[in-house]
Amino acid sequence: MVKFRIEFTPLWIANAAITATKSEISEIANLPNVDRLSPDRLIQGISPGKDWNPAPAEEKHGTPWSAQKVRVPEVWSELQIDGTGVIVGHLDSGVFEAHPALTGKILKFKDFTPAAKPVPYDDQGHGTHTAGSIVGSNGVGVALGAKLIVGKIFQFYRQCF
Repeated sequence: MVKFRIEFTPLWIANAAITATKSEISEIANLPNVDRLSPDRLIQGISPGKDWNPAPAEEKHGTPWSAQKVRVPEVWSELQIDGTGVIVGHLDSGVFEAHPALTGKILKFKDFTPAAKPVPYDDQGHGTHTAGSIVGSNGVGVALGAKLIVGKIFQFYRQCF
């Protein structure tokens, strides 16, 4: 019987994340009950660059086309539904809480990345964009009256190997 000194991280689907040496991984890969092994890898996001400004672009045509496509203005006016009283869980690259379209919309923030920063931030911009699409004020979001609980689950690196 092969004995391994490995670190095990349970996952909700496969329960199979490990940290092991190359030789241990080779031995594990050859076991009859192992289908395949895949190394963890970094997923590189597109860096916003040094000139990135999270301030909103001025909307020139009223409600964004994406909200028009899903008939949000009709839901607001005819059904009188705007998300008021709803709390949405938002998992992405974080959130720039000071963005004018998100003022007062973020109830809680938790950084699940190794950085574990205690205050809301978005080191890529995508999370702020999608948060705005959900609850952004001034016609930007589809559920203007809703609030967010934000979990930062993506960490971005300048370089990837």
